[in-house]
Amino acid sequence: MKRISLISLLVCVNFWVYAQKNEIRFTSYSVQHGLSQSTVNCILQDRRGFMWFGTWDGLNRFDGYNFKVYKPEAGDSFSISSNAINTIFEDQAGRLWIGTDGGGLNCFNYETERFIHYKNIPDNPASISSNKVKAILEDHLGNFWIGTTDGGLNLMNREKGTFIAYRHKTSDPNSISSDNIWTLYEDSKGDLYIGNFTDGLNRFDRNKNQFVKFNDYYNEHPVLEYTVVRTIMEDRKGNMWFGTYHGGLILFDRKNMKFKLYKHDPADSNSISNTRVEKIMEDTKGNLWVATFGGGLNLFDPVTGKFVSYQYDITDPFSISGNRIWSMFEDRSGVIWVGCSGAGVNKFNPNKKKFVNYTNQSWNPGSISNSTVSFVFVDKYQNVWAATYNGLNLLSPERNTFKRAFYRPAGPDYLFKMTSIHNNVSDNLWIGYDGAGVQRIKVFARDSFRIMFGTGNFSDDLGKNTANVRMVYEDSRGNLWIGLYAGGLHVAKVKDLGEKPVTIYPIPVFPLNDATVFSILEDSQGVMWFGTRSSGVTMYNPRTNKKNVYSNILEDSTSISNNTINHIYETKSKVMCFATGQGLNIFDRKTGKFTRFDMKKGLPSNLVMCIVEDDKGNLWLGTDYGLCRFNLKTHEVKNYSKEDGIADNGFSPGAAAKAADGRLYFGCGKGMVAFYPDSIRDNPDKPPVVLTNFLIYNKPVPIGYRNATRIILPKAITETNELRLSYRENVFSFEFAALDFIAPEKNRYAYKLIGFDDDWNYVQSDRRFVTYTNLNPGEYLLHIRASNNDGVWNDDGLKLSIIIIPPVYRRWWFIVLLFLLIGYTVYKYITIRFQHIRRDKDILQARIEEAVSEVELQKEELVAKNQELMRSKELEALQNWFNQGLAQFSELLGRDRDDIHALLKRFIKNLVQYINANQGCVCLLNEDDENDRFLELVAGYGISRFKTGRRFMIGEGLIGACFIEKEATYIEIVPDDYFTISSALGEEKPRGLLLIPLKYNEMVIGVLEVGSLNKLSSHCIDFAKRITENLAYTIIVMKTNEHTQKILNRTRDQAQLLASNEEELRQNLEEMNATQEEMQKRESDLQHEINELRRKLSEMEHLRKNNN
Repeated sequence: MKRISLISLLVCVNFWVYAQKNEIRFTSYSVQHGLSQSTVNCILQDRRGFMWFGTWDGLNRFDGYNFKVYKPEAGDSFSISSNAINTIFEDQAGRLWIGTDGGGLNCFNYETERFIHYKNIPDNPASISSNKVKAILEDHLGNFWIGTTDGGLNLMNREKGTFIAYRHKTSDPNSISSDNIWTLYEDSKGDLYIGNFTDGLNRFDRNKNQFVKFNDYYNEHPVLEYTVVRTIMEDRKGNMWFGTYHGGLILFDRKNMKFKLYKHDPADSNSISNTRVEKIMEDTKGNLWVATFGGGLNLFDPVTGKFVSYQYDITDPFSISGNRIWSMFEDRSGVIWVGCSGAGVNKFNPNKKKFVNYTNQSWNPGSISNSTVSFVFVDKYQNVWAATYNGLNLLSPERNTFKRAFYRPAGPDYLFKMTSIHNNVSDNLWIGYDGAGVQRIKVFARDSFRIMFGTGNFSDDLGKNTANVRMVYEDSRGNLWIGLYAGGLHVAKVKDLGEKPVTIYPIPVFPLNDATVFSILEDSQGVMWFGTRSSGVTMYNPRTNKKNVYSNILEDSTSISNNTINHIYETKSKVMCFATGQGLNIFDRKTGKFTRFDMKKGLPSNLVMCIVEDDKGNLWLGTDYGLCRFNLKTHEVKNYSKEDGIADNGFSPGAAAKAADGRLYFGCGKGMVAFYPDSIRDNPDKPPVVLTNFLIYNKPVPIGYRNATRIILPKAITETNELRLSYRENVFSFEFAALDFIAPEKNRYAYKLIGFDDDWNYVQSDRRFVTYTNLNPGEYLLHIRASNNDGVWNDDGLKLSIIIIPPVYRRWWFIVLLFLLIGYTVYKYITIRFQHIRRDKDILQARIEEAVSEVELQKEELVAKNQELMRSKELEALQNWFNQGLAQFSELLGRDRDDIHALLKRFIKNLVQYINANQGCVCLLNEDDENDRFLELVAGYGISRFKTGRRFMIGEGLIGACFIEKEATYIEIVPDDYFTISSALGEEKPRGLLLIPLKYNEMVIGVLEVGSLNKLSSHCIDFAKRITENLAYTIIVMKTNEHTQKILNRTRDQAQLLASNEEELRQNLEEMNATQEEMQKRESDLQHEINELRRKLSEMEHLRKNNN
């Protein structure tokens, strides 16, 4: 069995305390970034938000991404007067003033980006006294003071552009001490201080209009005598600070009338780093910053009286770029800018997120032993352990130092690559090594431990990977679980492990024999979870011995998103979380399903390495592209990167822990990051948004540029609220910036052209431009919003009105003129045409009158022919209607010959409907009793209150009268008392009554009555009469047949009587034969009439088709 020998053990406990200063990460800008020159003499942020830097070779305006440089231009009298910029000042009216070294005073016009020059004119005493302007100040009274290096102090009348000079006069003790002015300052009392280069400090007495030497004013404190004062500042407590040229930093406590001098002491690392002080500044948080020339930047602690210096470090890319500092400025978001001599300009955010980075410092034995921290762990004694690629480290948070414990296996070149740390109920701290197995440390208390020997080797059959430990974990049952690289999972009882090596065996039935186990966790229910590099996660319940494997299923979005499990974590609310190679996964124990969160949901990266929960229930995720705060309830995401102060964006798998005081620890590729979540405050400032460039066809448009007809950009695009563009200028672009300088690369933007864009367009900081092409003429509004580095949006942003001018032919005045021209043309045309028409009218009039008579005649002929044709069509239609009705009713009468009542019901129904009547009935003569003959109602249609069987006496009422008269009767005026007369239509009063006798060959067998609410036409009445004859005939035939049948029946019944009464039978037979012959003759006549009717119908149909 291959064993790893434990050669030696070295424990280095370093009790030397190294007090780490507050970490500051400087970002530098140099010529390579666009700065015009590397010496930055002065810095200012204007009210628009732009940063301005004055150098020896030009004035620079900075928007966070690009520099715009202003230099003198030959032939342009409105360019800046000198390259050498000494000072920049913005007055209360927002005007920008620039003091140059040799070019006098300049005033910058924002709209035209031109400079007005104020220079010394030797023969003009009202001009500025010198062209070397070193200091500018506007006091609380609005007086504008200019300090020069060889012309004394000037008071400027800005309305007239004239100056009053205050010069040193040897003969006047009340004159200014020197003409070489270096700095101007007004304190909270309104006193004006003048620091000069050769003779200390002056105070200007406005009442007496004279200067008082500071040493004369405080003659018992000659600390400023013959001292060159380079900078002056009053702090918020009312103390005055003076920075001197090689005289150190001077504090004047005006309340106690005491001075204190701070000078550099080489023997004291906490003294000021250099005695030449160029700038003093108190930031908005009350921190006092001192810039020195040669000693870098100093932060003063007024409580201890000590300084912490920040100097250039060639090994640290985030150190200040130079130690010789000329200028310093704090912008509105709290970023401090530091201008260096020969090293460009630096910025840092003293209010940056309170991330503490523990990195390896080769010269500091109290720093972490290696920059690659593979695992962090907080034991039950609240010891914070960091496993690195070169040993184990114990943090002392109070002192910000580490104790180093090294385990040295065989081999002089072997790195002590630790992969994991864990302990549980025991005092054992288990350390996993890459290539050296497992080591145990006995922890006794806070900051107290003893190194034990390693646990030993693994069983022989596992091969060379057995010592490559990826994860070690002690559960609550006293089991020590060990996950190997490509070696599966192993377990041993902690009680069986002594101080000597023992053999640890793999779990033979566990499905992880060849897997690389990245993460192990025992959850609150005692269930074990094992995360692997490529096989998903396995859940094992020791109580039931049940196992479940969760792996990615491509077609199932509720499966785990990736099979690489970097870390398993259970929250206080017992939510299971998994850091995978494809985002964060939240497990639902009830459903067995996963919810996924990745970059689409706001995470900075899909590769999540580690998870830890803070005291408020937020998850903090370490990814390969920064930290992420994730709210489990709202799913709100907040990301942090190196720009926010963390040492590195790449974090190690599982390397996250929380101490009892709420502090979080993360291991990354450049050390360990620690912080209190509550101290991570976001930037609340809403950034101003500005346009920085305007282009047409991808070419910048200069101010005042004129095309053929007009000036396109009358003033600077930064000052422009409205643009008027021709329809030909149909490809134009804008560049923009949010003037928040904490982390400009993290600012985000949204733009929308109202009138064209339907939705907002969101872009990152590297896409700060927008281009539009081929817009239709009209009015538009460009709205640009921006957020700062922490996602705080300026929703008001910037708004620019854009008017696309249409071509001439689409302008309103052109359209009006065109309509007028067209109207005039039409008018002239109509006038001329009217003259021609009037001339031709007379010629045509005669022809028209001649033609009118002919037309009238033809018209009368056409009307007559048309009327005749209409009558012909009407007659044809009526004839067709008449013939079709005859045919329809002939067919109807040919059916149901056996049931006279059914036949009559159909007949009266069809007749009423065919002639558009409303009611009708049929009454037949009842002769069953020769002594009682009457008319009986046998069929009706539309009769609501009367039923069949009703009797009408012959000669009584309308029906009885019609039967007697044997003539059809149509009554249009129905008497009011009509319904008192027996009528088959009941009580309703009709508007027209048609009564037709059922008569054939003068033989009347009944009466047909039809009632209508409308007047019946004559052709309907004629049709009813004609078809009634056919009905009468059919009824007679049917009754004859019925009578014959009765006779036949009676004859059969009397068959036996025939023999005895032959004479009576013979007579009866003769009578019957005669009757039958008559019936056959009538039937023959009726059939002949029907055939003749059909022939006529055929002829009429043929004639109609020919006419068509």
